[in-house]
Amino acid sequence: MRRTKTLIVTILLGGLITACQTPRLSTNAFDEAPELYLANETNIVVMVDTAQAANDLTIKATRRGYSLNERTALTGLGLLMLEFERPPGVSGAIAISDMVKLEPSAIAGVDHLFTVQSNSQRTTFEYASDVLGWPVNGCDARLSIGIIDGALSKTLTSPSNPKIFQKDFTDSFSGPSEHGTAVAEILIGNGRLQTSRLHVASVLSSFEGAQGAGAKRIVLALNWLAEANVKLVNISLAGPNNALLNRAIKRATSEGMIIVAAAGNSGPDAPPRYPAAFDEVIAVTAIDQDLEVYDRAVQGRHIEYAAPGVDIYLHSISDGKFLSGTSMAAPFVTALIATHPDIKESTSARDVRRQIAASIKDIGPVGKDPIFGSGLLIQTWDCQ
Repeated sequence: MRRTKTLIVTILLGGLITACQTPRLSTNAFDEAPELYLANETNIVVMVDTAQAANDLTIKATRRGYSLNERTALTGLGLLMLEFERPPGVSGAIAISDMVKLEPSAIAGVDHLFTVQSNSQRTTFEYASDVLGWPVNGCDARLSIGIIDGALSKTLTSPSNPKIFQKDFTDSFSGPSEHGTAVAEILIGNGRLQTSRLHVASVLSSFEGAQGAGAKRIVLALNWLAEANVKLVNISLAGPNNALLNRAIKRATSEGMIIVAAAGNSGPDAPPRYPAAFDEVIAVTAIDQDLEVYDRAVQGRHIEYAAPGVDIYLHSISDGKFLSGTSMAAPFVTALIATHPDIKESTSARDVRRQIAASIKDIGPVGKDPIFGSGLLIQTWDCQ
């Protein structure tokens, strides 16, 4: 297969403790990768279910030297989020342990950074629609879609496209994002999804040269989408396991939200990347025009579907540009799911897997495998 170069930095420092009173959550280790860093170096973020727990924890934590910076009601998720500044000399691991000891019902974590999963690569072809069996005139979406990514360019947010709703979750709006615009074009560009309302949660900022978003921002974005009753959400960001994100996704999906995520571009020998590797999330890898896997795609038993993600031509960025990565593959799967005739009846990723099972083309090793998952999702139903 033809190889493409990738310059991707996947960054985060892991840390998590779960409480016995909450549903079982995944765990991660602080030593997952020494080169990872945080969106916030000094704070600790905590989630609780009740106002009483939040009040009790604030009092106890203040006595221990922590300072409450922010308290946020996540009404869409039914949670409260508290952000404390750690006392001098207290590490993230110690702070997590302190918080759970002070309030056993709490989930505590550091504010991990999740990065975009695409890179630029100019070539001479466009093939994705043919591989997917996508109609030339596009398909009708049967429900609203959300993306957690960067802000969109004016090419997509003109007055002639009034069905786009954006909200900024960054500290200061930094303008349109090439990555977010690319994901949105795959979903609603010319010949893509029609009649779709798109809710865009803008979370991306630059962190030491990398485009990413802290776990806290992603949680706030999920809460906003839940409040807006958005059922299908695309997340083309990836990083290590995170307790806060795990808790928010469990709550959102328990209420019927379906989340599709990019598998990550850390390479075939890298550990699983999240949120794609959470059980409740549909993980998507990238393939090229020859149905070969993208050479930087993360592999593992959590991979579910493959979609075009190598040398995808985008008209709305930089006067036309090709991008590669699992970031580009995920929205193709999101778009296909949005057109399925039974999608409105789905209440979980399990429902979606069952509904689209007959439209999977097995590629690679026979059966489900850690490279391609179940295979390539193809548009086989009437989507008009």
